[in-house]
Amino acid sequence: MNTVRKTRLQRKMTQRDLAGKVGTSQQQIQRIENGQTPTLELACRISSALKAELTELFPIETRALNRK
Repeated sequence: MNTVRKTRLQRKMTQRDLAGKVGTSQQQIQRIENGQTPTLELACRISSALKAELTELFPIETRALNRK
């Protein structure tokens, strides 16, 4: 299961709830939960809204950033 989805469900939030908190659409949250990589700005807003570390929610993307 996608880490964003798992964390969102643990927080008892719907995709619509999360989308409202981060200023995007429910469809965008759905795409991210299905594997689309968000922008760094959106990933940070999701991390903040879910009160979770960015590196926990997006481990593969974070590793790619650390290589540069």
